[in-house]
Amino acid sequence: MREAKIEAYLVEQIHLLGGTAEKFVSVGKRGVPDRLVCWPLDMVAARFWKTTPAMPHMEFIETKAPGGKLSVPQIRDHAKRRAMGFLVHVIWTKEQANTYLESRGKAFITVNPPGYAEYLRSRSKP
Repeated sequence: MREAKIEAYLVEQIHLLGGTAEKFVSVGKRGVPDRLVCWPLDMVAARFWKTTPAMPHMEFIETKAPGGKLSVPQIRDHAKRRAMGFLVHVIWTKEQANTYLESRGKAFITVNPPGYAEYLRSRSKP
């Protein structure tokens, strides 16, 4: 499966579950993760991440095609973010995407709910 398909699937699932997965671009800086993922505050997240007080959660995700390799700038950037206490995930497959979602206490959605196509269209309009 291509990297773009894995990334699109992951973004779709995160949005369906109430999170955001924004494309992350840092002008003039190479190696930044593909997505900035934000999860809303909820009791499951508060228990999972054991935050006190409970806070919304932010983490970074890099997607790669199966067999893809991280570049040296990516390895350095991810290490720097991890040293600052951020979670940085690298996901190579759809199965790993599902494992990531399940590890967040979220069940991935295999069928789009009624009205989802209209929802996506409404989000893409200015």
